[in-house]
Amino acid sequence: MAVPEITETDIRFYDRYLRDALPERMMDGHAHVWYADDVLPEGSYPPRRSAAWAARIAATNPLADLLETYRRMFPAQSVTPAIFGNIDTSTDVDANNDHVSADAHAHRLPALAVTRPTWDAAEFERRIDAGGFAGCKPYLNFADPSIPKDDIEIFDFLPRHQLEVADRRGWVVMLHVPRPGRLGDPVNLAQLMQIDRDYPGAQVIVTHIGRAYALADVGDAMATLERSEHLLFDITANTNSDVMRLLLAAVDPSRVMFGSDLPIFGLRGHRVVEDGRYVNVVPRGLYGDVSDDPSMRETDDAGSLTMMLYEEVAAFLDAAESAGLGHDEVTAVFWDNAARTYGPVAATWTARP
Repeated sequence: MAVPEITETDIRFYDRYLRDALPERMMDGHAHVWYADDVLPEGSYPPRRSAAWAARIAATNPLADLLETYRRMFPAQSVTPAIFGNIDTSTDVDANNDHVSADAHAHRLPALAVTRPTWDAAEFERRIDAGGFAGCKPYLNFADPSIPKDDIEIFDFLPRHQLEVADRRGWVVMLHVPRPGRLGDPVNLAQLMQIDRDYPGAQVIVTHIGRAYALADVGDAMATLERSEHLLFDITANTNSDVMRLLLAAVDPSRVMFGSDLPIFGLRGHRVVEDGRYVNVVPRGLYGDVSDDPSMRETDDAGSLTMMLYEEVAAFLDAAESAGLGHDEVTAVFWDNAARTYGPVAATWTARP
């Protein structure tokens, strides 16, 4: 089940660090929704090229579970989600997009279509229009399987002809950068700056702060990105306040927004950085056998662990205080910036806790 149980540790953390610091109205610009019949039969899909641990957190995440998660985790806030499907290779993309579109229409929510790079410009535009989507969620899992994982480039799964459509239509593009070097990778940086220059009409969100979960993932990236004019960034699934401080020093906070990555970041755990890489410390046995995953480590001290989404939010609030952001700027990160990006649907939908 994707809906987390709330423990006394969670309640204490929320009451101490989050309840009064967050605005009453929030927008989650990055949430996944998928259903049991969107999942392909075991063995019928190609190997994933994304983090293996993420697939352990939830087998499904229906919209009802997502909304219930907000009610439990943020009882003093009203949260509006922007939704899109699961990007694991085990997902039937077409079926999942249909479910997301139906949920978005039924609940007046903004949504993105998970897209494939093999779609030509006409099919890309037709599918997004037909589903009533606000834009697209491309992903490296859908790049040509013949390309080695470490060699995948942004344009391998977000081709220029699709960016041209997004630019013309003013659509949102939720961009997860590839490659082991993450945000600091020179190929990624060159292509991000090319996108910023050549497709200014597309609302490109560099998600997870470019997967810079450790300072080593940033490198000299901010010296380049501070020259960007249009790129947006979300803090989704990032718990590193030092990285967030660098981001806020490089770009105006009006270009930064909150995202949860639920249900994935509803996992119970604590993230540490060792030798420049992140490790999720999780309760023993909660997520199965993780002994072969270098990004996971088990602990018997489960009682001290809260949810990593709480840690993400607390890390940003710490970075915002260090950067001298005022109440209005923090509110913008947790509501206005994403609401403006996703448009009028986001501004009119309100969920009551």
